[in-house]
Amino acid sequence: TGLCGPVTPEARRTPAAAAPYVEVAEAEQAAGNRETALVAWREVLRWDSRNPRARAALKALCRGAPTTSARTGPEEEAAADSLLSG
Repeated sequence: TGLCGPVTPEARRTPAAAAPYVEVAEAEQAAGNRETALVAWREVLRWDSRNPRARAALKALCRGAPTTSARTGPEEEAAADSLLSG
């Protein structure tokens, strides 16, 4: 669990509130700061549970894989769905 455990989304989806966290997450991930990137991507999902970039990045970071693409297919979506609780 921990940083790779379930994310409890806000009751009201607010993509605009997620936007600043996307910037932080991308910058931290690019800098190699895995834990900080994980925290920021989790915040993105908390505010925008459908964000495909956050889902793909969290999946990759939690599996220890490089994140070269934010494209998601059915398999990636199913795995990302497991990150959300409720």
